[in-house]
Amino acid sequence: MDRSSFSKYYNRDMSWLLFNKRVISQSYDATIPLLERLKFLAIASKNLDEYYSVRIPGIQEIINLVPQARDNKTGFFQKDILDSVCERNRKNIDIQYINYQQLIDILDDNEIFSIKKIADLPTDLKGKADNYFNENIFPCLTCTQFSHYHTKPKYVDGDLNIYVRSFNEDKEITTIIPISSKVDRLIPISDNNFILLEDLILNNLSKILPNNKIIVKFVFRTTNTKGTEIDNDIGIALLNRIKLNMDKEGSDSKPVRLEFAGDDINYHSTDIEILLDMLDINLQSSYLINGPLDLTFLFKIIDKYSKIFPELAYQSFEPNIPNENQDIFRDIDFETILLQHPYESFEYIIKMLNQATEEPGTVEIKQILFDVPTNSKVVKKLMAAAKKGIKVTVVVEFDHDSDGDDNIDLIKQLSESGCTVYCNKDCLKTHSELLLIEKESYDGLRTYVHIGTGSYCDSSSEVASDLSILTSDESYVTDVENFFNYIVDGLNVPNFELISTSPDTLKNMLLDKINEMKMHYLKTGKGMIFLKINALTDQSIIDSLYSAGRTGLPIRMIIRGECCMKLGMCGKKENIVISSIIGRFLENSGIYGFLSDNEDDLEHSDFWISTADLTANNLIDRIDIATPIKDEKLKEKLSNIIKILSDDQKNSYFLDKAGKYKKAYNVTSITNAEHASAQEEFIKSIESNKQKDDERYFKPKKKKSLSILGIRLLQMLHL
Repeated sequence: MDRSSFSKYYNRDMSWLLFNKRVISQSYDATIPLLERLKFLAIASKNLDEYYSVRIPGIQEIINLVPQARDNKTGFFQKDILDSVCERNRKNIDIQYINYQQLIDILDDNEIFSIKKIADLPTDLKGKADNYFNENIFPCLTCTQFSHYHTKPKYVDGDLNIYVRSFNEDKEITTIIPISSKVDRLIPISDNNFILLEDLILNNLSKILPNNKIIVKFVFRTTNTKGTEIDNDIGIALLNRIKLNMDKEGSDSKPVRLEFAGDDINYHSTDIEILLDMLDINLQSSYLINGPLDLTFLFKIIDKYSKIFPELAYQSFEPNIPNENQDIFRDIDFETILLQHPYESFEYIIKMLNQATEEPGTVEIKQILFDVPTNSKVVKKLMAAAKKGIKVTVVVEFDHDSDGDDNIDLIKQLSESGCTVYCNKDCLKTHSELLLIEKESYDGLRTYVHIGTGSYCDSSSEVASDLSILTSDESYVTDVENFFNYIVDGLNVPNFELISTSPDTLKNMLLDKINEMKMHYLKTGKGMIFLKINALTDQSIIDSLYSAGRTGLPIRMIIRGECCMKLGMCGKKENIVISSIIGRFLENSGIYGFLSDNEDDLEHSDFWISTADLTANNLIDRIDIATPIKDEKLKEKLSNIIKILSDDQKNSYFLDKAGKYKKAYNVTSITNAEHASAQEEFIKSIESNKQKDDERYFKPKKKKSLSILGIRLLQMLHL
């Protein structure tokens, strides 16, 4: 291990916590609608649950096996990393809950809604709450009593529990009351006033334990492991040792974090020590929360009141559906289409699949599914197609640790409907959004493909920003056909004409492109690299960017999450800008741009869209695809997207040389609302394009050549 390089990189986990801090910080931005600010706090809680269930178990596993192991990038001992993670996370939680209470107070003061403590209710509403408990909650509760000397309890991941220590006839009793997540936590007590379910239960313990004297009571929840993620760059020997040990221990979910809240409880309480001992959790992985546990309960009430008070939420917009009511396959016959979701509706892809299912002449459908629920529109269309006799092949990503049960149900449903289902190739996760349809066309059998940067999940397509290509271009089609053969039939990696895939060629393609741009800049003094990715942690990619940056080559990166690359490492010529966009939509699309003449020479510039994050794990343990854009018109569209994203200031946090992320303006001032927002600009662009479409269809201009759609419209009118 070359320790001289340790100062060149940030630690991945600490960088992730800075990302979640940015999410929390959005709740302080006065230019964002009030309910949306509250939603960012709920999103941060959801993010942290996932992080703790996946990343922390890996760090703990390394500490248990090799206490002196160091992080490969920073040289920090893993124990020191875990200490730093817990310390940083406590700071995040503090600012999260401070603003939670402030926002709830603002909503209460403005008579939108309130979340009251039962102790603060007037007598009549306390009586109403007690009656609700008697009739609706009490009959559904179960209690477990145990001795902490003999019991190793298991609690449902993420669910709330009430801990009670009491005396009954001089005998000390510990009781746990689990609260199912299927029960609504917010209970309406009067118009727009709510109480929390756990608060109601805590205030009625005398009914649950009528003969007991309550000594201690508090609410807690555990976060359990869900598929441990360990960085591949820690070294092969250590990685293999960890995987072998994990196989021996089995895949049972284990608690990895404890959160608790209560008026008479603290970190040093005997009951917390007992609970931590039973759960086998260290004190540093326990968190005393000054407010309700698990703020994801806010999603439901935010959704409700966003409809009642639309001015307190992001303004709704209608995504554009390109060439609505037209023959989608005929559209694709004439040109390759590039869509930007959610501004251009993902329903276009659903309609494409529906048209293939409903029309005669469809011979075969092949699709890759990951992170897709069994009730999604895409799954229903595939099942319907198979039942009609269309040959349907589906590749399903299968993860035994995190979502095995869901995927088993998905595989079962698809198989029973007649689909042929395959799972991961060589135990590699398949994160590639691909759809291939072969059907009869006007000139015989033709094949159409959809290549995207997201997944085929309905809900994700509405909240995530992604890109899609729809084409019948032979070079794309052949590559996608070969890719499916590679995945399904176990063939060797094909020599693709266009696309690049991990773990085989994608990383080397990127390294080559970065080096080519460096040499081009040294020769001409022109060029630029643009990367929009979810994470940058791969050491060799970072080193390649450092090498290019030392020449003065402009490098612009938008990295939503973890970034291990530092600024200020490339000397006086450094011209690198790194930002993170946290906004209304999850910036999920991957874009690689290698511009030969800054931003103007599109013909000699390379643009790619990709599902791949630039992390060691994704580039080695996942099958991702990067797809180049060939068409000059689509290059122009993507170049414009890049410009708008790069100009964003409203939702952008810029990395500085000290490793801090800062906005370009004071977020507490409402006067900064005019700062450029890429996402708002994209919405305006879509609305403008709709208006132009209306003018084109209903106000034709003189002596202008008609588009294909215009010709079709006239034909329809003539008929």
